[in-house]
Amino acid sequence: MRNDCTSLRHASRRLLCVILTVVGFCWVLFARPALAQVDQGTITGVVTDSSGKLVPGAKVTLHDVDTGLDLTDKTNGQGAYTFSPVKIGNYTVTAEAAGFEVTTQENLHLDIQQRLFVSIALKVGKVSESVVVTEAPPALQTDTSSVGQVVDTESINATPLNGRNWVYIAQLTAGVDPGLAAGGARGGGTGDFSANGQRTTQNNFILDGVDNNVNVDDFQNGASYNVKPPPDALAEFKIDTADYSAEFGHSAGAVLNASIKAGTNKIHGDVWEYLRNTHLDAADWDTAGGVPAYHENQFGATLGGPIWKNKLFYFGDAEMNRIAFATPLLLSVPTASQRKGDLSEYFLTAKTGKSSPIGVFEPNSAGQVALTGTAGAVTNPDPTCVTYSTTCAWATATPGSGIGPGTTNNYGGTGNAALSGNFNTTGIPSPLADTVGQEILQDYPLPNTGGWSGKASDAPGSGLLYNNYSLNDPIHDNTWQWDQRVDW
Repeated sequence: MRNDCTSLRHASRRLLCVILTVVGFCWVLFARPALAQVDQGTITGVVTDSSGKLVPGAKVTLHDVDTGLDLTDKTNGQGAYTFSPVKIGNYTVTAEAAGFEVTTQENLHLDIQQRLFVSIALKVGKVSESVVVTEAPPALQTDTSSVGQVVDTESINATPLNGRNWVYIAQLTAGVDPGLAAGGARGGGTGDFSANGQRTTQNNFILDGVDNNVNVDDFQNGASYNVKPPPDALAEFKIDTADYSAEFGHSAGAVLNASIKAGTNKIHGDVWEYLRNTHLDAADWDTAGGVPAYHENQFGATLGGPIWKNKLFYFGDAEMNRIAFATPLLLSVPTASQRKGDLSEYFLTAKTGKSSPIGVFEPNSAGQVALTGTAGAVTNPDPTCVTYSTTCAWATATPGSGIGPGTTNNYGGTGNAALSGNFNTTGIPSPLADTVGQEILQDYPLPNTGGWSGKASDAPGSGLLYNNYSLNDPIHDNTWQWDQRVDW
């Protein structure tokens, strides 16, 4: 019996946990707690009669034109009403009271963080009669002291943008200067800006009410923000430069608050591709050459619409950015002679850029033991024999002849014969032959500049031993990004 009671208690506890979990989930899903209006706004106002007297107890209905959402409220004793928080979008406000005609104010647009004041004047008449006001109310902001500017969808799409980076638009607002790409802000090349003289790292980036700051000193993506949706996906953004609400906190600079478009009862979207390539570019005014190779394709699409009309909405976007360009490089690669193990070219000062021949030493000897051939250690080469000519015995030396230390050889004087005489069949001195090293050397391209033609038939000493290979290094920068949101 004791075991049965214990099992019953455990089962009851599990059931209680399940119930609490379900209740908590439902509260999060359906409750409307008083949240900060970081990515939303407020519509408020008063209802009066035709003489300007306040009308308490009037029914006020807020209708979302895009999603069909209806909210109702009643004016208080001072005739005031408030809807907050409300998502940005297009609305109508309707007021009605006994003894008055129903009056509707149309063409209301609520911007992000905006506190929109809408005053409605009722006319005496029957409730069955209605008045529709189509003229939009004045946009003068009187309820907040913040200094800022809203950039809407039309402005975002109409502004020419290099790389379609809409963050650069913020630099066109009052009190904002660009962050310098060189010698200034790290993110200066990605749109970061300075507001009212503050550092670029003092700006606060917000996306759909969520923190969008990198929050690391080294800026992993080269900017102080994390996510940058394509311009086509943005409903609008607002940049506040002074006296903004304490709910933002975080920084002493500006607040750039962006919002992605939402789904509506109407299906909407677009498709795009932006092309930039060498044929469409012009050379810099001070360039001595042609137009550098550059190819960029940005393409993507957005799509929004209802999942459940008037209830559940979806919006998504995706964009691919492919960039291919070439960076000129000048490298140093081994010559055909060096690939065979003949290092005698290092004694040509005109080709090495050094004032004296470069010594060749035993591997791992830290330059203390001269390279050996068939006999013991030998000295560095005679500096008097530093060019290819018949005066140096190495010019006519026969591979495998076994010319030893202390004799006139391919390095002149009492130099080292190990790398010109005593070659094996591959041209590498027998004691130093290494299969792996030979394979690695063959993977290098042949020198093609500084006197070289890029062919294996080039005569030894034809060109420089440093900065002797020129190429345009291909660079690819491919970015794939997407966003999705669901609104209930």
